Amino acid sequence: MDQSMNYSTRMQVLEKLRRRYKTAGWEHKTKLIDQAVQLLGYHRKAAIRALRSAAVSWVRGPVILRGRPVEYESNLLLPWLRPIWQATDYACGRRLVASCSIHVSSCFRLRFRHSIVMRMGVVPIW
Repeated sequence: MDQSMNYSTRMQVLEKLRRRYKTAGWEHKTKLIDQAVQLLGYHRKAAIRALRSAAVSWVRGPVILRGRPVEYESNLLLPWLRPIWQATDYACGRRLVASCSIHVSSCFRLRFRHSIVMRMGVVPIW
């Protein structure tokens, strides 16, 4: 392997070998694999995989947001939700939701804003 060969040059060489490998017969494919091993320093199986695979485009596509969409305003909810979370001894999400109805009813008694409690999506127990 030539140590002075940079990444873009190696990709160009690999692309040329790929084009020739696609149309080559069995005997010529063996020679092309030997060339890839010698030029690029790949192991034989890695050279076969590199020659059979399609060229990889490193252009980034659109960002895909995963997970549940945010349906609340965190700057309004966190000051009220954090004490409830601390009161439940830092319960996980499922347990926090289950115990939220109890704590939300006490929030009503302490005169928290009704709109903030309703954004939490919990029906208070009276």
